[in-house]
Amino acid sequence: STDPAHRRAWLGRQLAQALPMRNWDTYYMCVGGLSGFDGLVSLCHASASVSRVVLFDRDEHALAYGHLMLTLIRNCPTRDHLLRAVFGRSPQSC
Repeated sequence: STDPAHRRAWLGRQLAQALPMRNWDTYYMCVGGLSGFDGLVSLCHASASVSRVVLFDRDEHALAYGHLMLTLIRNCPTRDHLLRAVFGRSPQSC
């Protein structure tokens, strides 16, 4: 997401208040902007589990990018590993 971190944190708090944080069978996410990952992170931080993520977008390239990001997230054990995979360097090395 390109939103500032304080907005993502606010969104997470709002979701936690509005939605029961439980186990979800399916999480639907529009790929555009990747902001749907913020909601997914909020669910995970609330100890909820998601069985399946369904991506949708009208652009096939955006869908491919969304699938790539999900694959990277699944295969990177930490945020640092994910950032290194996406950007080629770690924030700690900056």
